[in-house]
Amino acid sequence: MKQLLLTILLLFSSSALAGGIFFDNSAATLPGSGASDNAVGGITAWTNPGNITANDSTFATYNSSTNSNDLSQYLKATNFGFAVSGTINGIVVEIRHAKSHSGGDYKDLVVKLVINGTVSGNNKADTATQWPSSATVATYGSSSDLWGTTPTATDINASNFGCVLQIQDATSAETGFAMVDYFKITVYYTPDTSYLQKQAGFFMKP
Repeated sequence: MKQLLLTILLLFSSSALAGGIFFDNSAATLPGSGASDNAVGGITAWTNPGNITANDSTFATYNSSTNSNDLSQYLKATNFGFAVSGTINGIVVEIRHAKSHSGGDYKDLVVKLVINGTVSGNNKADTATQWPSSATVATYGSSSDLWGTTPTATDINASNFGCVLQIQDATSAETGFAMVDYFKITVYYTPDTSYLQKQAGFFMKP
């Protein structure tokens, strides 16, 4: 009887996977590391980039007061500590950001994924909208959006997976600054068959 039930569970799990019934997502996860990366050739580095690892209103900041039409370096979030499996279906990035005064014209320039340590895929930046003067969460991607990439679960689980943000002061030099509180990433995926088999085996233990 026990063997029959196990067989039914495994057959159901396999057919469910084929039909796309089972899916999962990670929690919205904070990075373990934040850095200002000059690989893109931005003029101004971010101050305190490590502050993006916590949701605590302690900000990484970018000040373009010494340069007109300044570009920031990449603000890079990595080391998310994911443990996903199977097929990756979509990735959502959340960035809580603001500007310190109402006159600044700070806007997204680049929002991209980092896969295997390399900035990759489609640019999801909202280049048309000025950053708000109060901290607001901007959301990029969706549960079915892979950003023009084909990441594996191994890529997502690696410590060098993450996201970068580059911004621009699109007018003249400003006296205020741009601020980022945190990055969060949620990964949507379909677990592999071995995962479901392990779950079935667990429930069949005496």
